[in-house]
Amino acid sequence: MSGGGTVYHDSENLCFGIISPFEEFKVNNYRYFNEPIVAALNKMDIAVDYSSRNDLLLGGKKVSGNAQFTNRKNILSHGTLLFNADLIALRQALKANKYQIETKAVSSVRSEVCNLCDFYTGDFNDFYSFLLNNINFSETMTLAQNETAEIEILMKEKYMSLEWIIGKSPKTLIQTEVASWSINNGLFQLINSQRFADEIKMLNGVLFESNALKAKMSTLGFSVDIQQKISEILFSD
Repeated sequence: MSGGGTVYHDSENLCFGIISPFEEFKVNNYRYFNEPIVAALNKMDIAVDYSSRNDLLLGGKKVSGNAQFTNRKNILSHGTLLFNADLIALRQALKANKYQIETKAVSSVRSEVCNLCDFYTGDFNDFYSFLLNNINFSETMTLAQNETAEIEILMKEKYMSLEWIIGKSPKTLIQTEVASWSINNGLFQLINSQRFADEIKMLNGVLFESNALKAKMSTLGFSVDIQQKISEILFSD
């Protein structure tokens, strides 16, 4: 809900979120929220700096990205800490597209990254414990079982649904060498195609997700060969 660009997660990428009552001065004031994190990292002899894009840098390389969301009653400021991420997988996941995109969505800005573990002698659990013990919390809370259950329901019913993952994205126009199309409210809308034009037009209004499109193509009786070629047109990188 906070928007922003891409956020990469894996098993040793630590995320933090700070929720507080809304005050105007807190909006985009990442130094205010991140100073306790920075101070704790400095105690580990990890000297991070702020970038102009609200990132945390170590030796000029990004180790943390941040974003905010507010309903004008409360404000959430959250970020990541790359401790021991698979940087090869990260770079592969964030590689630049070969096609053109027009959208109002916020574009990700590619940055050189590094792992905090290269500057810290302990393991992930040591790092996590040190952070907890060196940030001054005014209050510590533990979620009740029913609260955890509500979160899990919200996760499964909303945030894991294709309607949220795809359907909430802003309208987007994609242009490749052989076709151009738009995605609006997560639904596929053909603009132009040099190959299989008649077949692809039959997919208008289908959720733009590979399994959904394959299911629709099967229902329409497309041959396996045509299904594969259309999928290559629409989902090739």
